[in-house]
Amino acid sequence: MPIFPRPLVLSLLLLLMGALLLSGCMTEQPAGKTPVTVNMSSLTLYTEQVPPYNYEQNGTLQGISVDLLEVITGKMGETIARDQVKVVPWSEGYTAALTGNHTMIFAIARLPEREHVFKWAGPIVPLTPVLFALPEREIVITGPDDLAGYRIGAVTENAEIQHLLAIGVNQSQIVLAENASVLVLMLRNSEIDLMAYSQAAGRYFTRQVTGSFDTFRVVYVFQDIPLYYAFSRDVPDETVQSFQNALDTLKTEKGEEGFSEYERILYRYA
Repeated sequence: MPIFPRPLVLSLLLLLMGALLLSGCMTEQPAGKTPVTVNMSSLTLYTEQVPPYNYEQNGTLQGISVDLLEVITGKMGETIARDQVKVVPWSEGYTAALTGNHTMIFAIARLPEREHVFKWAGPIVPLTPVLFALPEREIVITGPDDLAGYRIGAVTENAEIQHLLAIGVNQSQIVLAENASVLVLMLRNSEIDLMAYSQAAGRYFTRQVTGSFDTFRVVYVFQDIPLYYAFSRDVPDETVQSFQNALDTLKTEKGEEGFSEYERILYRYA
């Protein structure tokens, strides 16, 4: 066995220790251990025309969820211009959010059937789905059993469809349309018997199409469902949590007058 001079042995030991320390410093962290985020401005954002939650008026996107988005992302240190949000038919935005890369859609009902296909932040506000009918039809709906035989219109991929199926409505009774304006025309022309849609937004589109809020009457009210912001599954948890934290702060922090920023936004549309 060769005998190395003591100074050389010491030098080799120091070199070996240094290499081990350097190796430890350069070792990559296990996957998932290092938080990863993406900027909100890098996401593709989708919404639809459903006042008072999100809608275009005079060429400007506005609504409760739009105003909240602006303030939430501001708290996250970003600026999201309203024209970055794509306003499209619901089925188009929903499909894009399901299959797209780094996407968010709002405002969307959080249903059990959707729970694991998105990541969620919210709630924003509750939505009240109802059934509209022509007054002259004198339709009376006291419960799910009364819906047998009626043709019920709904927007493709909307939450109202799941509500109807859940209470026992046959799939063959549901007539799909691309948007609420088409549903209004179908109901007015008796192509359907009932229209399933949000109460507030349904009144808005009824006035747009017919000129009056009161063209139809509400014959059935479903249980409220919460609306959320939904992120595609590839958006990092840290980004979604940061968004949620900012929303929670808007709800809990009170100003000098005793109202939160969240409450002030809601009051604009009351």
